[in-house]
Amino acid sequence: MIAWVDVNLTVTPSTIQLLFTLLSDENVSVRLAASGALLRMVQKGLKEGGDKLQLFKVLSLGEVLRTLEERTRAEKAGRDEPNEDEEQFREYLGRLLEGYGLELLKFTDDVSVGGPGVCTD
Repeated sequence: MIAWVDVNLTVTPSTIQLLFTLLSDENVSVRLAASGALLRMVQKGLKEGGDKLQLFKVLSLGEVLRTLEERTRAEKAGRDEPNEDEEQFREYLGRLLEGYGLELLKFTDDVSVGGPGVCTD
């Protein structure tokens, strides 16, 4: 496994669109991998606060996660029996939401104390 990859190489319009498309793939393993990749992107340590903010803007995960959660909840309600694969995907979406929320909190903490790379002008 590669420990370091420049975020500018992985976060491109093409890769983001591909990952968002894969979040709706029929194969649950593909959806799990896509959500894991997005979580790693969100958790990527960036030196500049502005870079982290730009990453959040580009990903727009709030909207994406809300849509996926609503869709998977409706699908769950329409099934008579639980589907373990779908429940696992919902769990991964929860992890992604948690990771996104934690990173947003870290970012706001950096902004409130004038952390590294955060412009306070």
